[in-house]
Amino acid sequence: MRVEETKDRALIRRLLEQDPELHIYELGDLDPFFWPRTRWFVSRSADGVPSAVCLLYRNPDSVTLVALDRREPSPLPNLLAGLDDHLPDVFYAHLSPGGAESLGSRFRVRDRVPAIKMALVDARAIESASIAAREPATARQPRVDRLAPSDRSAVESFYAAAYPKNWFDPSMLETGCYFGIRDPGTIRDTPSSGSSHTPSSGGSHTPSSGSSHAPPSGGSDSEDDDSPAPAAPLVCVAGVHVFSPTYHVAALGNIATHPSFRRRGFGARVTAELCRHLATRVKTIGLNVHADNAAAIACYRKLGFEEIARFEEVTLARRD
Repeated sequence: MRVEETKDRALIRRLLEQDPELHIYELGDLDPFFWPRTRWFVSRSADGVPSAVCLLYRNPDSVTLVALDRREPSPLPNLLAGLDDHLPDVFYAHLSPGGAESLGSRFRVRDRVPAIKMALVDARAIESASIAAREPATARQPRVDRLAPSDRSAVESFYAAAYPKNWFDPSMLETGCYFGIRDPGTIRDTPSSGSSHTPSSGGSHTPSSGSSHAPPSGGSDSEDDDSPAPAAPLVCVAGVHVFSPTYHVAALGNIATHPSFRRRGFGARVTAELCRHLATRVKTIGLNVHADNAAAIACYRKLGFEEIARFEEVTLARRD
């Protein structure tokens, strides 16, 4: 068994598409915008047949290793064993169970969080919930708006209040794959800011460091002011980390509801509308969720998602 670095995008795609639900993020990173940030490694059997692939993704200030496989026996231990010279002293990783142990002789685990990959397997549940989301808005069931780049400030303000440790990348608003619900107590009778937005044809995911944008301080409108009324603040948002029509995949992300508006079904409504939108553009829709987030997992199951694999989010550091 030998390990080698490769830039053969066709080979990488062929290996990843053997299990697209597991490899949504990696498939998204084949898009041209993200390709320069990636390094790919494959393991080959004695007769030269490629058996497994993993990714090193370079963020501006860190490196992420993605090594996932749910076959038994898994070829990952041999692949990971050959990566030692390519790994930094400290890195973050998404690893299938046992992956951290395969690196254990050279790296120690600083932090480990069990997580689950889920995929949409029953689109009927999504369609039912999405129909409800498009019914006439009421105070109890406000409408779902598609968000546009012009909503960036509102989205960042929302995440600062509701989800400070987000991975929101403002450029992903350009995909047209972010949806939100506005405060039903302050909604004015104005068109949705995202109603005329046309989604772009590409895009993928990029982790960001989180938003430090402070919520607006508020204010009052003058009766003589003819300018458009400001949109009501967002109270629930759902978007994507990955959106690649080229590779037919999308990964949901940055789904959150403001604490004052939870337990009203807003998260399910906005996620259902997002999934309905994505289902006409890609073949595989999935997400990652921490294994201890029982409420989110239950919500996703009601929307037609099922668990497809367990993995670990791990931070590793080289042993002295």
